[in-house]
Amino acid sequence: MILRSDFLGILDGNPKDEPMHYGEVIAVWAFMGSNNGLISGYEAFVNHAEDADLIALLEEAIKTMKAENKEFGKVLKANGITPPPRIARKTKIKSRGNSSWSSVYGS
Repeated sequence: MILRSDFLGILDGNPKDEPMHYGEVIAVWAFMGSNNGLISGYEAFVNHAEDADLIALLEEAIKTMKAENKEFGKVLKANGITPPPRIARKTKIKSRGNSSWSSVYGS
């Protein structure tokens, strides 16, 4: 006779000690992958933005997403899952002077 405790031997009632469910793994992995894409895009936006407030907002978003990915990466690694690949960091470019949209379109 198979007892319930034998069948569920790896589960001890504490969710932190139990392995991740495949749905949780997929959700975390997809979230990290989405963050990686957003980080790459926001880094490109920072390279082309001229407004200091916008740049600060984008850099704060990048910092937050990197921190989230770091924590979720630890969770995946603890469960034997390889995190999604990161996109190469965008190199910073120097401004070429006054190239705002208003000067381009004359508004």
